[in-house]
Amino acid sequence: MEPRTLPTPSSATRSAAWPRSVPSAFWYSVRRVPLPTFNPWRLIATPQGDGDLGQRLQRFVDGRLDSGSRHVVVIGTDSPTLPTAFVDQAFDELDRADVVLGPATDGGYYLIGLRRSSAVIFQGIDWGAAAVLAQTIARLPRECRLSLLPPWYDIDSETDWEMLRGHVAAIRRAGGDPLIPDTERLLSRLPTAAAPGSS
Repeated sequence: MEPRTLPTPSSATRSAAWPRSVPSAFWYSVRRVPLPTFNPWRLIATPQGDGDLGQRLQRFVDGRLDSGSRHVVVIGTDSPTLPTAFVDQAFDELDRADVVLGPATDGGYYLIGLRRSSAVIFQGIDWGAAAVLAQTIARLPRECRLSLLPPWYDIDSETDWEMLRGHVAAIRRAGGDPLIPDTERLLSRLPTAAAPGSS
């Protein structure tokens, strides 16, 4: 899980499908500072700052909770087809659970939701490794109530990119709309074996 960019028209389009969970703040990478001009929900841009992914996640979650948010849900931008119902479910689960996790098929997680600060779950994690989810679960305090969402995939490799290509094609063939127009344009422009960031 690596939330690293601002919302694009694709993510904004998807957000329109679940107005209950439109965020009030958006966490963005230090490498991409400007907020996009397409910002219909007047999102507040919050820089990630320094540190590893765990430190940056903790800083964002604590900042939102300190500012009065009852529930904080963070998703990465590398799961473009994530069902919006999963995000709504995460917010609903936080009425009963302390932590909500969406397990990723690569051993990490695509979503984390919290209702109170829990710095320990972001510490001592081998970010990017297949053990991220297991390590996070092991670090949960005994009294912590955990809720799990269905597993989903994220895009970290060329193989994942090809799976996304097939998934989007299948959604279209079945008469659906994946609601990710920018990603679909990129898929159509790149050759089958060339994922973003591959050499």
